Amino acid sequence: MRAVVPVGKLAKEIGVPVHQPLQLIGFDPESAVGPDHQAIAIDGALGNAWLGRGLVQLRQGRADAGLEDLQTAAVLEPQRALLRSYLGKAYSRSGDETRAQKEIELAKKLDPQDPTAWLYSALVRQRQNRINEAVRDLEKSEDLNNNRAVYRSRLLLDQDRAVRSANLASIYQDAGLSEVSIWEASRAVSADYANFSSHLFLANSYQELRDPQNVNLRYETPVVNEYLLASLLAPVGANTLAQSVSQQEYSRLFQTDGFGFASTTEYLSRGAWLESAAQYGTFGRFEYALSGFYHSDPGQRVNNDLQQTELSAQVKYQLTHRDTFYVRTIYGEAKAGDLVHYFDPANANPFVRTKETQEPLLLAGYHREWSPGNHSLLLFGRLQDTFRATDPQQQTLLFGHDSSGALNAVLPITIQQQYRSDFEVYSGEAQHIWERDNNTLLGGVRFQKGELATANQHTNSSFFPFLFPTAPQEVTSDFERLSVYAYDYWRPWPSLPIG
Repeated sequence: MRAVVPVGKLAKEIGVPVHQPLQLIGFDPESAVGPDHQAIAIDGALGNAWLGRGLVQLRQGRADAGLEDLQTAAVLEPQRALLRSYLGKAYSRSGDETRAQKEIELAKKLDPQDPTAWLYSALVRQRQNRINEAVRDLEKSEDLNNNRAVYRSRLLLDQDRAVRSANLASIYQDAGLSEVSIWEASRAVSADYANFSSHLFLANSYQELRDPQNVNLRYETPVVNEYLLASLLAPVGANTLAQSVSQQEYSRLFQTDGFGFASTTEYLSRGAWLESAAQYGTFGRFEYALSGFYHSDPGQRVNNDLQQTELSAQVKYQLTHRDTFYVRTIYGEAKAGDLVHYFDPANANPFVRTKETQEPLLLAGYHREWSPGNHSLLLFGRLQDTFRATDPQQQTLLFGHDSSGALNAVLPITIQQQYRSDFEVYSGEAQHIWERDNNTLLGGVRFQKGELATANQHTNSSFFPFLFPTAPQEVTSDFERLSVYAYDYWRPWPSLPIG
């Protein structure tokens, strides 16, 4: 008699989207080793047993042994598309793209209605820079998503769709379709708000539209917010802490513990440098990332230079399979001239200098998953920013009035300005996410309290210097805000398109 026993936690693993990394779905390699060996001993022809042991071997860093077990599983049950998809993914991980594509194409033929093989095919083609083919395959995977409705609930199907949409957003981004990428990533968030990958790829999509000189801050808030949500919702081992790492492929599947390093360097012919690097590590329930970012740009005109530095340290600890803690600290500094965009560059200020520092930002978060689709988030933070501006020859106008108040003179003058603003706010927020088959309810409360101090001084006026006080003008304002919010997303019919 065949052994129909759970292979470690393989039954749970098979019941969820096969493209998710093991640590994201509760697949515990340590506890799975024993049952997998027992299942193979009971029935050596059981493909699930070899598949389970192969996944454990890969998770523990034994790549060759894991690949052999997956090959054995595919040989024992050669007509199962799922086993071929896993084997293709394993070949891709080892760098054998030819065999990977062969196994994935075979999986498509064995079960053309299964979306998994189409997803893996898209990811392989994306790495081969075959973007158009990758888009077609992933769109096909999305179209087939509901074919799994026989054994998956609407909530789980929406989670599957969210991951497919998130990966599709990444491919659109590679194709240079930033607006389409944002739209697709937004669909992923709508389909499964609690899915960290959806927020991650939405953040990456918005990141492409940010102003590198930080003058236009239209996308600043959504980028920071989506990266923070992704970091809070993701379990340990998802590699979301360092941005330069999180922009890699989401569907790794065979992620292993250990140290890692990622670095990106860009150089432009006008002398601009951009360096981004991260050293990170995952060890069981503990994960950390140390990141550095440096940007130097001489600009396109006089006094248009920019120099940015940002250092970040992040730590995440998984207390239980439902509870995670997250801590982040950031130091940032930016020095620049006049970065404002002008229709006529001749209008730029050739003398103004600015400096902005954050010393430091502190964030601490907690995530509790009560049940699938039922999440609570807590976030506490200290936000600090100091901005300084110096303009030795600020051009302004001095208006004169007669005794009746009528304007009788306008004099152009030059003065020296020293400006400084300090912003320090403490913030606390609680949020709950409640998802059901066709409804998502999001509610929370946020409290912020702090202080804003501003100082400004005008000296060395070219006319009537006695009109301007030599002591700086200083204003200090208290800041306090309480916000309560609730959002509900309801889809009355399961077939109704998202987004």
